[in-house]
Amino acid sequence: MVLVRPKVVCYPATNPAAAIPNEVVMSCLKSVLRVCGGEASPVRTQSLKPGTELIVDRLGYRHHGIYVGEGLVIHYAGWVSYSRGLIETVTVGDFVGRCPVRVGRVPSESQHGNDIVRRARSRLGERCYDVLRNNCEHFCNWCQVGESRSTQADLLLQRMDRMVRLVRSMVPRLPLRLTTCLKPMVVR
Repeated sequence: MVLVRPKVVCYPATNPAAAIPNEVVMSCLKSVLRVCGGEASPVRTQSLKPGTELIVDRLGYRHHGIYVGEGLVIHYAGWVSYSRGLIETVTVGDFVGRCPVRVGRVPSESQHGNDIVRRARSRLGERCYDVLRNNCEHFCNWCQVGESRSTQADLLLQRMDRMVRLVRSMVPRLPLRLTTCLKPMVVR
C-alpha cells in the first residue's frame, strides 16, 4: 500500500472557505478546553504497541494521538496551545492530563506500527491546524490508514449544515413577522 501525504493547506486567520471564521471556532473551543475534571485514567505504557492510537475524552470533543514508544505520544496540539497548532511529541502523562483515556486502533503487527510511527514523525513541527480540515483526528487517521478523516469534524459540519438550512428556511418568513409586529408610528 502506498500512502500519499495529505495536502495540508494553512488557512489565514479567517478561512474564506469556511462558514464560520476560525476566531469564532477558537473562542468556542477555548471555553471548553482543558476542563476535564474527574480522576486521571492510568495508562500502562508497557502494554501499548508503538503506532497505537490513544483517545482522550475531553469536555466537548475527543483528542487523538499516536503512541510512539518509550512513554511518548505524537499529537496535533490545537489552537489552545499554539496559534497555528503544532504536531509535537509529549509524554503520555502530558497528553492524557486528568482526562479519561482509551485505546483506539492498535496496529496488527510490529512493522505496521513502525510505519505508523514513521509517518507521525514525518509531520513533526507542522503548524497548519484547522479544526474542521486538519485536526488531531485527521492526523491520526492519516498515520494509521492513510486517509485524512475526522468523524468529529464530519458530524459537526453536518450539524452546522442542518442549522444553516433551518435558518435559511425561516428567513423568507422573517420580514413578514417583523412587519406584522411593527406598527407605523405617526409623528405630529
